Amino acid sequence: MSLLDGLIKIFPGLKKARAVFKSFSDNKTIVINNNNTNNIKAKNVVNINLKEYSPEQIESLSKLIKKTFNDDREEVLLIDEKSEEIVTSFGQKEHQNKDTLEFFRDKLPKEDLIILRAALFIKALHEENKPVGHLKYSLVGRYGQRAGNITNLCTAGYYESLIKPLYEELSQSDTFTHQSFLDKYEVIVAQYPFAVFVNHMMSVQDVKNTILSKIELNKKYGVKFLTIHGIGFENLEKIKEVLNDNELLKELAQSPEIESGQNFITVRILFVPIVPSNTLTNKNP
Repeated sequence: MSLLDGLIKIFPGLKKARAVFKSFSDNKTIVINNNNTNNIKAKNVVNINLKEYSPEQIESLSKLIKKTFNDDREEVLLIDEKSEEIVTSFGQKEHQNKDTLEFFRDKLPKEDLIILRAALFIKALHEENKPVGHLKYSLVGRYGQRAGNITNLCTAGYYESLIKPLYEELSQSDTFTHQSFLDKYEVIVAQYPFAVFVNHMMSVQDVKNTILSKIELNKKYGVKFLTIHGIGFENLEKIKEVLNDNELLKELAQSPEIESGQNFITVRILFVPIVPSNTLTNKNP
């Protein structure tokens, strides 16, 4: 039973929602509120005002939502947002992101796809110079720091410019497996705060400066590694050139670990972090 079927079973008055969602299958929005008004008007939005229903119905709704989040067939995103503008624009923005979401639908972990839906929405609002800090804070509060990493990657355009091309490149190999993509994707997401992403707008000097600055930052936090990602032949060449630079080489604790294909490269470099002075042992008291 789908989420909509379950809602109609609890709230028979929502039968009309089936026709609404049939017409707008790509951007379904259900608003559940408790303000005794249904003032959010949009043809792709269905309102459920809890003030109008019994405690038994509300309890059934709670159980349905919990079940839905544990059901692999459902992709549900909850947004803690009371603004009419935010709620009504969500479906519109999601329709604009239809191609990106459709591409990743069967490629990302289920929870990451849910987070990406919200992250794309946050990105769209950010590009319109609208405040998004509270939405990102809510997302991280619900899904953890991983949601913050995904949102940052998304806002920077890396799902379209890095992750999608990476999948397309890997999938051309005869030995490709979905797990091989997930392994590389996990490195990108999990290590985002400690990574450098090289793009076509960066010169070789820009790449070098960015890497050296990131190394210094990581050292201050006691992190002894840095991951460098690049997609496209031009970016591969920039990274390879920087890896032979003497100023960078003297920072390394060992030779870089390099994994590359025709159009992608991932480099992991290790260096010696700064040791806080209060951790040093004084051998001559």
